[in-house]
Amino acid sequence: MAGILDGIVRGIASLAPQDDPDVKIFNAQNELKDITEKEEKIYAALGRRVFAENGKEAYPETAVQLEALSANRTEIEAKVEQMKAEKEAREKAEAEAQAQREAAEADRTCPSCGTVNAEGCKFCCDCGTRLPEKTEVKKRFCTECGAEVADGMKFCSGCGARQGE
Repeated sequence: MAGILDGIVRGIASLAPQDDPDVKIFNAQNELKDITEKEEKIYAALGRRVFAENGKEAYPETAVQLEALSANRTEIEAKVEQMKAEKEAREKAEAEAQAQREAAEADRTCPSCGTVNAEGCKFCCDCGTRLPEKTEVKKRFCTECGAEVADGMKFCSGCGARQGE
């Protein structure tokens, strides 16, 4: 985020008169900041290399700190994955609930005028057309594990047992 803001500020500064002392100071400060960031990256790379060679023995307190950070990172990564899974499950449940609501509404919609009628109506409340009868879908269950088996399936998706037709 800071990089984006820096770019915007630099873009605005480039529109200002370049002979303005404040703009000159601003540009010099940005140049100094860029050099400092590059320097910090080099020191970080150097530190990683030195620590990788003999860091645990030479810098035991740093090794302990890095191990603690690594454990924290692993814990937070697990939390993030759990949150993503929970979000995905919630979105899936919401989509299924929405699909059920839409299906229920479609069952109550008049084929002639498109009015959505109240549950239990046999005739459209707007135009009087007879509404189609609902056909009850009979559910099938696996004889081995009890899982629901969709129509036309020859094998249970839960346990793999062959299903009767």
